[in-house]
Amino acid sequence: MKKSSVWIGSIVCALLLNGCASQNPVENQVEELQNTQKFETREWLNYYYAVNEMPWEKSVELTLSEFPDVVFTWNPLTVTSKKDGNENVLFEGMPIWNVYLCDLTEDGLPEFCATVSFGSGIVDQHIIVYDFQNKNSYTLWERGVYDYMLTLKEDQLQVTKMGKNLSETGKLVLMTEDSTGEQYLGIEFEDH
Repeated sequence: MKKSSVWIGSIVCALLLNGCASQNPVENQVEELQNTQKFETREWLNYYYAVNEMPWEKSVELTLSEFPDVVFTWNPLTVTSKKDGNENVLFEGMPIWNVYLCDLTEDGLPEFCATVSFGSGIVDQHIIVYDFQNKNSYTLWERGVYDYMLTLKEDQLQVTKMGKNLSETGKLVLMTEDSTGEQYLGIEFEDH
């Protein structure tokens, strides 16, 4: 009886240890935490109110833990990414006034959100958002009608919409068209 009890106990113990080794609860908790952590909105750079300080002949680099081995580079005309020697232009402006990092897609990864000017003669100002993870670009742009500017207020990315006799500010949001499922940038205004 003793030998069979020891033998059965050994089998049960081996099964339990094998089950615990294949499902590491700490590893699962870390993975869940990584998938649910919210990216904190922050400013990368901002020359909107500091035109005289803009480094017209220089660039500014950024690395993010969310995108290992990628170097992001801003200069007044482009934002690029570089990985393994391959450089890609993410977006352009004339100039790119500011760039913020904000998780508009709610996937835990930041999008690049910028105020850019564009045009010759009649210059407009609009918002461009680049989702690096999914290689998608979104714009808030109504050339000749409204200009748009980004600011960061209390960890929230704000858009100011400016036009003739109009200036209103609200939260930058990524919206979805009900009928097509297509996503686009919008402004969520607070009820007064």
